[in-house]
Amino acid sequence: MEPRVIDHGPSNIPPEDDEVLTPLLEATIADPSGFPVHLYNASDAEQPQGVLCGVRLATDNWKKSQEWWESELGWKTLRWQSNVPREASLAVLLGGPEAEGVVGPVGPASAEQPATVSIQYDYGCRPYEGESGLEAIVLSAGDGAEEKLCDPNDFPIVLGA
Repeated sequence: MEPRVIDHGPSNIPPEDDEVLTPLLEATIADPSGFPVHLYNASDAEQPQGVLCGVRLATDNWKKSQEWWESELGWKTLRWQSNVPREASLAVLLGGPEAEGVVGPVGPASAEQPATVSIQYDYGCRPYEGESGLEAIVLSAGDGAEEKLCDPNDFPIVLGA
């Protein structure tokens, strides 16, 4: 997807006024394995060149995925928003236990905030069958032990030092 400005509406978590619109410059590219990478400009004056600060995963069951990230990894919901009427989808933005503060519509608002995972549910979608192209999402576990998991959509998650 070519770079373009997308207006994001208000979130339910944290609560925002119905009139809130947040314009962000966004694009989508593919990593070397073919997995789509969503890029956005957080307008961070200290990091004008940008930083990779999160990943967006598709899901056919947002509630199950949200609960898995919260119960299995101890992550917390930082933002929950409907993308209607712009598109028929909703997004749940999750951050690790150390994540605090308000994030933007698609991820951290600055490079100082920890990385996030965004789970996007497109209304009416069906379970994906086949290879996603994603090799793995590697997260720091802090205890030095490596563990390989899969989220409810079979995306590989590797916890390591």
